[in-house]
Amino acid sequence: MSRLLIKIFTWIHDILHQPRKVLIACLAVILFSLLFQGGLFQTWSLYRDQNVLTRKIQKIKQDTEHLNLKIERVSDPNFLELEVRNQLDYVEKGDLVFVFSDAD
Repeated sequence: MSRLLIKIFTWIHDILHQPRKVLIACLAVILFSLLFQGGLFQTWSLYRDQNVLTRKIQKIKQDTEHLNLKIERVSDPNFLELEVRNQLDYVEKGDLVFVFSDAD
């Protein structure tokens, strides 16, 4: 049993004096930690959610701008008059009105 422990400690001692192997071991531990503790997946998931929310915010800003333009247009008295005339068939004094009957 003691020979096994001595071999293990010797092997560890030899590896610690080889910087490349130490670097590879550290990178392996970091990768294992990120993958299996969910840190990498959580980071990716948060990044994806951020992109989705950014797109939604941009769409809402565009919709808001479009609605503001509509509000400006609707607040114009000329537009209101035109809409009333077109949709409700109102006429102004002095307008010429044609009435057609259905000819059967």
